[in-house]
Amino acid sequence: MTDQRNAEAMIPEDHPGLAGEEKLGQLEEALQKAADRELRLLADFENYRRRTSAHMAEERLEEKKKLVLDLLDVLDSFRLSLEHLPPDTDSFISAGVQAIYRQLQDVLRAHGVERIDPAGETFDPAAHEVLDVVEDADTPPLSVTRVYKYGYTLNDRLIRPALVQVVKDE
Repeated sequence: MTDQRNAEAMIPEDHPGLAGEEKLGQLEEALQKAADRELRLLADFENYRRRTSAHMAEERLEEKKKLVLDLLDVLDSFRLSLEHLPPDTDSFISAGVQAIYRQLQDVLRAHGVERIDPAGETFDPAAHEVLDVVEDADTPPLSVTRVYKYGYTLNDRLIRPALVQVVKDE
């Protein structure tokens, strides 16, 4: 053991092998730092990609929501026209309007739009909006007695509350 120490002590400091080992150590350290930096950059990029993807999906859903809300106004108009068709309306016209109404409902349903029909249910402020209140001793308080406009969800998210009439709470 003392022979090895003596041998190391005999090597001059400017010996080319010593400089090479030091250089090798520096290179290995630099390589490790570069590898760590690459891993961090890859992780950062993956996080960025996820955030961007989620943001774009949210923007697409918001644009879809805008279109659906516009189409719901058309659907409401069809429903009102069906409810107010004069009794002497040609049956072919009536059947045609009903077919278009059903087709529009089917298209919306195929794209994740579901109707909320709260008739007879208890008022839910998270899904219903009160248009008017009536007194009715035969009906439980806060029951929905009339639906002026149906509510709708898009992919299980409320996009339009139902516009309703409720029984007065005592």
